[in-house]
Amino acid sequence: MKTSRTAAMTRMAIMLGVWAIFSGCAHNYVARQVTLEKGTVPAFTGTKAVAVLNVQDSTEPFLMGQMGIHSYNANLHEWTDTAVDMLEKELKDKGISVSDGAKRQLKLTVKRANVHWGMVKVRCITDLKVETGDGYSNDFTGDAASGWTLFKACDRALARAVGEALNDDKILKYLAD
Repeated sequence: MKTSRTAAMTRMAIMLGVWAIFSGCAHNYVARQVTLEKGTVPAFTGTKAVAVLNVQDSTEPFLMGQMGIHSYNANLHEWTDTAVDMLEKELKDKGISVSDGAKRQLKLTVKRANVHWGMVKVRCITDLKVETGDGYSNDFTGDAASGWTLFKACDRALARAVGEALNDDKILKYLAD
């Protein structure tokens, strides 16, 4: 009697293990708005209102990375919303009016967010495309690591990409003209 009970428990444990290996856990993360690091954005001004637009079409889950049975996904449209919010805050802090109907536009697209696990830190790399209303376009990479969580790394990486965009001479000239 004990043998059949032990065998049944062993089979159950094996089935649960196989199920756990093949089922995995999917996590969806949306980057949060964080303040850009002090000193990363130069002093600039502008006199005309600006519309900051999310032009990322995809709302499908984008695989950022996997760790064991866990996969981490991003909705790049939602990440672009966060980048828009960060950029709008910086522009307002510099005294530039932000209005959805403004003729002067900055179009944003978060193209990717990738997570890499190291020995003691998690690293996130994001790519942000910014296009001005006069046709200039450039890609900016944000790279950050955290000893705590991938979430902190990703939030900071997106903020760094936005900060890089605000260091682009052609974007600053577009905002100033």
